[in-house]
Amino acid sequence: MGERVGSVPKRLLRSRRITKADVSREMIEKELAGARSDLATAARSLRDGDHKWATVQAYYAIFHAARALLFARGYREKSHRGLQAMLQDLYSREIPRQMFDDFRDAMIMRESADYGLVSSMEDAHNILERATIFVKNANALLPEPSVSRKRRPGIKRAV
Repeated sequence: MGERVGSVPKRLLRSRRITKADVSREMIEKELAGARSDLATAARSLRDGDHKWATVQAYYAIFHAARALLFARGYREKSHRGLQAMLQDLYSREIPRQMFDDFRDAMIMRESADYGLVSSMEDAHNILERATIFVKNANALLPEPSVSRKRRPGIKRAV
């Protein structure tokens, strides 16, 4: 872990909105699979004309990809806003500012769609595009699964 922890993460850790955690590669992979599934579901909802659910599902694609990034650094979140703040501190050098802005905007659009019942096809399309980019970029930042978990080329399994 060895990275510097700034004042925002210290406050999040102290308030327990973020906690240190032992996280397995399987947990990270599960979050990434959830992100991909939410993207696919959001696209179907958008095609079906259900812009509210497309907005909510696209947000959750970003949320699960963000969780995978947080897990990769050995932390768990207790709140969506805590996740957003901690992610920005932990990945400020690796993630372009636009991704943090997209996460924030998606959260606002999801809350408006979910709680205020305010959404549009244009917003749903926009958030889905941004979620697709976020998930792709998050996936690229995460280390590949170890070779021991993959089937090694040239090694035959016993039948």
